[in-house]
Amino acid sequence: TSATSPADRFTFVVTQSTSKCIATQPTLTGSNGSTWVDMNAGLSISFTPGADGYAILGGNADLWTANTGFNQDMGIAVTGTGFPTSAGQPEAWKESGGFAGTFSPNAAFVQTVIPVTGGQAYTARLVWKANKADSGSIYAGAGPINGTFSETCVNFRLVTSLPSVVAKSSTNQFHLINSNGSAWQDMDTTNLGLAFTPTAAGVILVSGNSDLWTSTKGFNQDIGISISGGGYPTTAGQPETWKESGGFGGTFSPNAAFVQGSFGVSSGTTYTVKLQWARPSRR
Repeated sequence: TSATSPADRFTFVVTQSTSKCIATQPTLTGSNGSTWVDMNAGLSISFTPGADGYAILGGNADLWTANTGFNQDMGIAVTGTGFPTSAGQPEAWKESGGFAGTFSPNAAFVQTVIPVTGGQAYTARLVWKANKADSGSIYAGAGPINGTFSETCVNFRLVTSLPSVVAKSSTNQFHLINSNGSAWQDMDTTNLGLAFTPTAAGVILVSGNSDLWTSTKGFNQDIGISISGGGYPTTAGQPETWKESGGFGGTFSPNAAFVQGSFGVSSGTTYTVKLQWARPSRR
């Protein structure tokens, strides 16, 4: 590879981090479709921040169903000062799994950012349920390979430099009608867009996530991150990074999509980041 340059090097200041993983295959049978339950006792993290800041929480699993017609919901529940925000509910959740197919693991990732107070104890747990009442079973973990299933994990990173973390989210349900398959459109300019001005040159890490689905069989959904300002966009009308998801073969079957990229920025320049989407044109 080529020699590194200053643009290739950046520092992400994390003061605490922990990850808990299991390589077994949890099973949930008879979910009522509304009650969240712990996925596994080994998927719980307790932490006490040394200072005020933000906790970046993440969880991932390969989710699947034994019975067609059911998806799987996975979330991150938090207890501690100010949490849970709503009793019995996780702070963030995603739906995945593949409504139309059985024994077909789909990788799901859920992420959220929460404010935390120094000296206070918090616990983050990976929880799950079926998307509706299910007399059958849902599973986490693909494989096995050599007797081991794919890892299911929950993790946290504590960032105490408050200006370095910005998060925006929406619990609305967006829809895009008559996409031409090539034009990218903002998903929600107000709630899923942000502007910032770095105080120093460096590299930013930007991520976006959404549960994507279609009402018409035969179409997937693309989700991307666009940047304007400085030398961006790299290509006019195109996001800097994108992913495709949604489930080509099924309708009304949300699949968790996650897109992430790192980008160089200059001091004193204002940048605007937006979450965008489109319908793929390759159909």
